[in-house]
Amino acid sequence: MLIGRSWLIDFEYLPGRPQARQVFFDVGTAGSTGPVFRRVLPALLFAGGPSSLSIKGGTHVPWSPVPEYLEGVFLRAVRPMGFEVSLKCTGADIILPGRLA
Repeated sequence: MLIGRSWLIDFEYLPGRPQARQVFFDVGTAGSTGPVFRRVLPALLFAGGPSSLSIKGGTHVPWSPVPEYLEGVFLRAVRPMGFEVSLKCTGADIILPGRLA
């Protein structure tokens, strides 16, 4: 449907039930891993079994949640809901302005 100069597209997404599995994301460059973690975690929590999530990318990126926040605040709020979740950061790097990853 065309309204004025903009297109409106109807989109329907009907996902199946999440499945327990090992998931790996490579964000690429120094893109932040925190937002990926927060978007994927809910699906894995309701997957019906143990899952693991590995994310490769930037850990300390401006305006994004760092691993210390995810562990100390975000997961601290999730665990009382009955979920067993742990976070392990195997390496951290700070990308300075003008420096390529």
